Amino acid sequence: MAYSTCFAYGVSAELEKDKNYSYFWVRYSKLICITLFVVHNAGNFIYLLAAKFHDPGRTWIDVVLGADFKEKQTLLREMAFDVFYMLINVELFAYLIGNMMNLVVHSATRTRLFRETLRAASSFVLRNQLPCRLQDQMLEHLYLKFRTDSEARLSILFLKQSDQAFRIIFSTLSLKMYTCFTVFLMTCFYIWAPEMKAKYFPPKDVILQNEAPTDFYILVTGAVDLLVSKNEVEQVVREAKAGDIFGEIGVLFYQPQLFTVPTNHLCQLLRLDSTTFQNIIQVNVGDETIIMNNLLQHIAASKGSENCILLLLYYGADPNFKGSLSSRIVHEIQKEFVPLWEAMLGGHHKVAKLLNENGANINAGDVGHYACTAAEQNNLSFFKKIIHYSGDVTYPSHTGYTALHAAVWEGNLEIVKFLVEQGANIDKPDFRLWTPRLLAEQQGHEEILAFLDGVKR
Repeated sequence: MAYSTCFAYGVSAELEKDKNYSYFWVRYSKLICITLFVVHNAGNFIYLLAAKFHDPGRTWIDVVLGADFKEKQTLLREMAFDVFYMLINVELFAYLIGNMMNLVVHSATRTRLFRETLRAASSFVLRNQLPCRLQDQMLEHLYLKFRTDSEARLSILFLKQSDQAFRIIFSTLSLKMYTCFTVFLMTCFYIWAPEMKAKYFPPKDVILQNEAPTDFYILVTGAVDLLVSKNEVEQVVREAKAGDIFGEIGVLFYQPQLFTVPTNHLCQLLRLDSTTFQNIIQVNVGDETIIMNNLLQHIAASKGSENCILLLLYYGADPNFKGSLSSRIVHEIQKEFVPLWEAMLGGHHKVAKLLNENGANINAGDVGHYACTAAEQNNLSFFKKIIHYSGDVTYPSHTGYTALHAAVWEGNLEIVKFLVEQGANIDKPDFRLWTPRLLAEQQGHEEILAFLDGVKR
């Protein structure tokens, strides 16, 4: 058997190269011959140990066959039993070793691939003589990707399985996003939560740079700069923080991204690709026009473009941006900003007047929030503008916080007097059950407290 097995092993090496024979069956026959050879040798070794042992009576062969087993001819049935017994042992050990190897390889695969990637990146840097700064940035990105890969997969799995968790995340982020785009997206997020992809970016990494409009991002943590190039010099337009959206202009207008977006800190982003977004648009017929009109109107109002405002109003843009969505959380977001307030914030008085003449109503938004913003900025003229456009500066925001609370917190006696003259209630509690008078006492604003006590009497 040993000779035939060795012969078969040598012949099989040639047969594997012969296209006239099945490679699978050649390999399978080779495996069978090798297994029989191993089992045959195992039986020979067991017999040899029993024959050479100094006390043959203590061997299992002696117990089975008797002390004169050397003179006896081994039975065919026992030989067959030994062969099958050894085959089972070989298969069992192969199964156990295979599973152990699979576990070891599986646990070490990511680390091995990571080390190979690092070596490839270092080799690429050396071949192309790249600067050390670029090499450090590449390696830092690879380290970050390796560390966050498992966490990102767990986060996405959690979001896919927990719709409530997803809603909680975006209900907090959404309050910081600008309304003209977010109102529609909030509903989309609830429907398309599994499509969102979490991404991590290290500091000083560039996310967007004159790229095709394939994705837009929502910043979950960290901060990024939005840069534009003027006369070959990059200028910071603004800094985007948690809750902000960027890249949406390119997606909506089908043009390369306007801004270069580098990270300031370690950032976690949620990405939605344009194809998925277009599918959402097709499901929600009519919302595409609403999004584009109101986006353009908010841009025009914030930039003070009268001609653009007139054109949009002519084509039916809603000056109050009520939208067509009715969920509670979307409604709360929707009423936070209106084009008239955008124009007032930007100091574009002509645009604000134009919007007002065409039916814009500041009360369509969260006028209580606008009044609180004016109080936080200690800007009395904002209050007068809100009143000029028929806004009630004593009205609470959607959280129950009033402008009088904000003015007391800021310690601005002049604005406190103005609001009281407008009819603000000094005993109205906010969402924390603090009245303006209690807040003045807690903050130690003695002049404001004395004034409020005088009003109360």
